[in-house]
Amino acid sequence: MPASTAGVRELALDYRPGVVRVRVGDHNQAPPRPLALGRPGGYGFLAVERLTACWGVTTPDPGGKTVWVELLTIRQR
Repeated sequence: MPASTAGVRELALDYRPGVVRVRVGDHNQAPPRPLALGRPGGYGFLAVERLTACWGVTTPDPGGKTVWVELLTIRQR
């Protein structure tokens, strides 16, 4: 089942000074992968690579997987 139809089971934001972590879990155990070139869509990986400090995927569990990204924040004076 494609991730877009698997349904979100978790959406969470965690903050610590300098970093915001976003977690999105779905019911699909398949790891995320970019779409083949020439197909519509598939720009999520490009956005993640360019906008985040790092990202990863938790080990799939029977309920699905969780993809996370970390975004660096701007320091306030």
